[in-house]
Amino acid sequence: MRICMRFSFTMLLFASLFVRVESVLAQNGIDESKYYGKSWAVVIGINRYTGFPELRYAVNDAVAIEARLKRMGFQVTMLLDEQATKAQILNVFQQQLAPQIGANDRLVVFYAGHGAAGILPSGEEAGFLIPVDAKAEINGRPLSLAGGRVEIGNDYLNFVQKTNVLSVEEIRNISDTVAAKHIFYIIDGCYSGFLDPAVYAHFQPSRTSGSGQKQTPLAETSRSLILESGDTQAPQMAIPSQQANADEYLTLLTSRETVQVLTAGSSGEQVFEKSGHGIFTYYLLRALDGAADLNKDCVVRAGELGTYLKEIVPKNSNFSQTPLFNRISGEGEFLFIPPICHPIMPTEMQPPTLDTAWENSDAYRGTKSLPYKAPSQLAVDEQNALYVLDSERQRILKFDAVGKLISERFDQAASQFLNADWQPYALTIGNSNDIWVLYSSKENGGKIIVYDTDGQALANWSGTASPLSACVGEEGASVPFPTKGLLALDVENNLFLINQANGMMMKCEQNGHLLHQWGQATQDKLLKSLNTYKTVAEAAGFVVDLFGYVYVADAGGNGIKKFFDEDWIKTSWPTVKGDKPSFFNSPRGVAVDNMLFVYVADTNNCRMKKYTNSGEKLMTMWGKKGTKSGEFNQPRAVVVNRDGTLIYVADTGNKRIQRFVVER
Repeated sequence: MRICMRFSFTMLLFASLFVRVESVLAQNGIDESKYYGKSWAVVIGINRYTGFPELRYAVNDAVAIEARLKRMGFQVTMLLDEQATKAQILNVFQQQLAPQIGANDRLVVFYAGHGAAGILPSGEEAGFLIPVDAKAEINGRPLSLAGGRVEIGNDYLNFVQKTNVLSVEEIRNISDTVAAKHIFYIIDGCYSGFLDPAVYAHFQPSRTSGSGQKQTPLAETSRSLILESGDTQAPQMAIPSQQANADEYLTLLTSRETVQVLTAGSSGEQVFEKSGHGIFTYYLLRALDGAADLNKDCVVRAGELGTYLKEIVPKNSNFSQTPLFNRISGEGEFLFIPPICHPIMPTEMQPPTLDTAWENSDAYRGTKSLPYKAPSQLAVDEQNALYVLDSERQRILKFDAVGKLISERFDQAASQFLNADWQPYALTIGNSNDIWVLYSSKENGGKIIVYDTDGQALANWSGTASPLSACVGEEGASVPFPTKGLLALDVENNLFLINQANGMMMKCEQNGHLLHQWGQATQDKLLKSLNTYKTVAEAAGFVVDLFGYVYVADAGGNGIKKFFDEDWIKTSWPTVKGDKPSFFNSPRGVAVDNMLFVYVADTNNCRMKKYTNSGEKLMTMWGKKGTKSGEFNQPRAVVVNRDGTLIYVADTGNKRIQRFVVER
């Protein structure tokens, strides 16, 4: 339970009114360098407290936010668990970032962890955050965070010093010492003390800057955290009447300084959790992807974030949690540009270059002693080593970055646990270079073994290296893995599986806890017909992008389906069988690179295609049926390396792996 009063509520009584992402892709994208210099972020997540109750999902929240912000071009400093001491947090701002951040830059501060509102003698609240090394007592008295409020007493500064909490005053110092024109605090917790105007009036001492020069009293500086009264949205400005002048308005908004704050709720509220995240961060992530782009202009304003979250979070938390948003100072507006709205470089519109040198490697056709019969599954680790599952040979081979065979030991490791009835069926690789292999047996379903990059079995969530056979659902019930299925891992190492027999999907936490099940849940012919565009007819390819969106190459449905957990995402991919450029014919492979571009193996059309991440634009396609270099015969799998510069295609009908190079 994250203070204040955070708890898991997996079966919400109110159905999610998820606002689907339907960003309008600007014709040439939006270049945010017109509005900002550099973009900075500090992301803090603390699970493992020593003096306070441990949390479950704060680190997940931080990791997911880091991925979003990096993809948006932010330079991110992340502090997790034992790194997030008070001294280190202040050092990051005052010593590391303050000298680097310029007056035209922007700064996001995201915090997920314990916090509370201290009660002043006047009865007002002063919010504070709790770093990992905060003291759980003061003067021999336990520091209780029950209800998210703590009695401070008459000496606030003495309380802060003895407990080592991070106070409102110290948070305000960040705004006063950092030169960024836009600062946005996002606090995943219930801290109304950060938003109470009266609190800031209590603390008005002068300070010296890092250069030793005395600053004016805080109440007189542009960076004082004195909240404005009245409307929390941006001050009214003269908005250009013509759509063509929208850029002029954005320039005006971003030219003016501002400090803004968004918190998960008021102190004392219950903080809900959803799918491995605090429910506030869960929807914040969707918001940053474009769901909060209320006027569909490819720009998410801080005010739009506040409006969106204040509507959707209460509806999905039994109306027990209401995010708070306010402007601390200034007249500007913090802007985010969703990744889908970033400009597309001309080189991304060109077909990749065939790596002809690769054709001389072991990996191209397999070795002389072990040539491929049907290479059908691929994975690449961060050293660009390639893992190939040959479905007919029922073996997994590992090749180094230049295609030399370096390991066949996966079979040896599997034989320690499984007899000959079990055969490797699917594989994927995690963010920590752990390789997950699904083994199939007609009689006994599916089992997973986790390996290191050398093919040695690793301890999994069971605490041993023994094969996994199920996730754990509500009240300890086992949810078995499919006999024939595909698997993927997200950046948090959550496991995703899809059952190829019925299209059902599952998402399991790193510890094996079942988070979601969704998919084709009915056999009623009418309902199946009505929901065809939302369900998977024949799953043949399966991948999760760095933001947690799931993509399925639906060979039977002749298209690509996209989901976020149980939510189907409307996309622009066709579901029409054909050989025209916009159509598919039994696509069986799908991959997403670090730029969120989607690659599809259009199997029966014997070609590869590259799209923007919801199919809005076919960027390029290459290949035709044939046996020459660059041609294909029934390509069944595609994978992209970590930096998006190498594309591997399982050209299954030609019994080879082709490699292509993306110029970036």
